[in-house]
Amino acid sequence: MSVTDPESIDWNVRLDGLIFDFDDDDLHDQRHARPAKPEAMELELTVALGGRCQIGDYTSDPFDHLCVECLIEGYSEGASTLYRTAWHLDRHGYETSPTDPVHPVYHIHFGGNALKDMEEYGHHFFLDTPRIAHPPLDVVLGIDFVLSNYFPNRRTRLMSDYATYADIVRSAQRRVWRPYSHAAARWWQRSRQPAEWSGSAVWPQLVPLRAG
Repeated sequence: MSVTDPESIDWNVRLDGLIFDFDDDDLHDQRHARPAKPEAMELELTVALGGRCQIGDYTSDPFDHLCVECLIEGYSEGASTLYRTAWHLDRHGYETSPTDPVHPVYHIHFGGNALKDMEEYGHHFFLDTPRIAHPPLDVVLGIDFVLSNYFPNRRTRLMSDYATYADIVRSAQRRVWRPYSHAAARWWQRSRQPAEWSGSAVWPQLVPLRAG
């Protein structure tokens, strides 16, 4: 089949349940965890995203939907209770679903869908807010996010010993984070050229500049 306009093609990717096991060194890094002394911990990463094909670098939002779920489960030393925590990052479809004025288009949020079926919440509230502005994550950046935050020593070894990994992450950052960063930076530019991706959609907390 001949495609005359590649940018008219939509794409979708889904990564289901990629498991990361914590070894003894990884668990030691969680020395401030509560309950203390976690053991037998694992992290499950799920990523679903899609967008429109584009030739060359993206200058606008590369995705039209995105959801990243990070679920961590494990036990505390000597206890039989299974503990769970989770993070959720998604793209709010502001084009079709207007919401409150400080709802970032890409935001990370504690909890998410992974904690909805818990029967016990202890002394915790799980609230809808805050939704913290965060750069979008594709599959590569989602994996690197997990390694950076939960397995930093492994990431350091990958970056130093495997040039291919660094190249893959660098390419993903350029493809995904470059347009996001430019959208935010344009907020402070007094250019009359129209922005393809609005800085206020990236960081809605930004206060408009004074005239003059």
